[in-house]
Amino acid sequence: MCLSSKNPVEVLLRKQPPLVTASFYQRVKFLIEENSVQSYAHTESYTERRVSVMRGQVVTPQGLGIYGVRVSVDKDARLGFTLTRAGGWFDMLVNGGGAVTLQFLRTPFHTTTRTVFVPWNQIVVLSPVVLPLAGDTARPRDRDAAAAAALGFEMPVSSLSLFGEDGPSPCEAHDHTLLKPVVVSTWMPEKVGGLAGRSLVFAETQILQEAIRIPGSDLYLQYQSSQAPGYLSTVLMRLTQDRVPATLTHVHVTVQIEGSVHTKTYEADPNLTHVFAWNKRNVYKQKVYGVAQAKVSVGYKHSTCRAIIWETQTATLQGFDVDISDIGGWGLHIHHHYNFHEGILQKGDGSTLHLKRYPRTIKVVVGTGLQRALQCEDCNGVARDARLLTPVALASGPDGSLYVGDFNLIRRVTPDGNIYTVLQLR
Repeated sequence: MCLSSKNPVEVLLRKQPPLVTASFYQRVKFLIEENSVQSYAHTESYTERRVSVMRGQVVTPQGLGIYGVRVSVDKDARLGFTLTRAGGWFDMLVNGGGAVTLQFLRTPFHTTTRTVFVPWNQIVVLSPVVLPLAGDTARPRDRDAAAAAALGFEMPVSSLSLFGEDGPSPCEAHDHTLLKPVVVSTWMPEKVGGLAGRSLVFAETQILQEAIRIPGSDLYLQYQSSQAPGYLSTVLMRLTQDRVPATLTHVHVTVQIEGSVHTKTYEADPNLTHVFAWNKRNVYKQKVYGVAQAKVSVGYKHSTCRAIIWETQTATLQGFDVDISDIGGWGLHIHHHYNFHEGILQKGDGSTLHLKRYPRTIKVVVGTGLQRALQCEDCNGVARDARLLTPVALASGPDGSLYVGDFNLIRRVTPDGNIYTVLQLR
């Protein structure tokens, strides 16, 4: 009898959904909770702002999932371990921000490791991990390529070789200019708000926006069809042009987004297109708020080439918007919401500001660059014209004031740009 870990989706069915304002760690920490997916993990070993999830599939050289493989972070027992479940899938919570090495162990297979760079706060999907039987003499590169081809995955660069053992042997049939996919997402970086009392239709996203004035007031009710159940974010792809090489046999499409993997294979034809529609949920069926990055890989298979030639691009897709007012799908135009995790300001009039995409700026709030005297009898006035002695500490107040610990003075900078001494140490 083989042991396995629990399915993360089944674990989440017994829990309350996370809050709209939940961080990435708060959404995925269920993986290391008691009687969950990952066993014997020490929560104090994780840095909340760095955590990520490594997800993948352990298979045989023929592409069949292996059940009950022990997966752990190499040389870090405090992060615990998990066991592969049906289909050979596993999920492992790790600290991101660098290269992470996973170890895969099960008798009678060879022990295998896989090192992957893991960013912060992402669900990283590994290419299939192939476990050969003890005594298998096939080259690891050939095993990985065969399994990836069977499962429709793009191979890592280290495994994808276009050269033979006797020297360079490029895929001459592949024309990188002719066979270059075009990937277009329907996400709009800065959605504009609607005019009061007017109806708008956004052609790119096919969103209907309505604004109705409330009689006897200056308030407007705002509606966007993108917040209705069933609305999907889409990516449009052009895979081939008017003509294709005679050697081209198949075109593979793989889309990875928020831990989910979607694959499709087409027979080679001119003017091939593909539309990917995303339900705005991650692989654990949790709602994704803000925006998400999709990794789109298009592979071209030629009859005269051993390997599939992959082209990879990224596309930005819109996730769920927060239902700010919660009035049957409508909202007041004066109600706004700020997603501080993603730096997104969602305004009630339908417009959206992605503050992380704005250029970073630095401005002087207080001080001229000159030092004040130790005894400062008249240091109040305009903050930009004030002098500082030795600023050593900063704190902010609930009204937006900035408090400066300036050697023997504690000084308050008000939101209107003035500075006052609130305490003098003697």
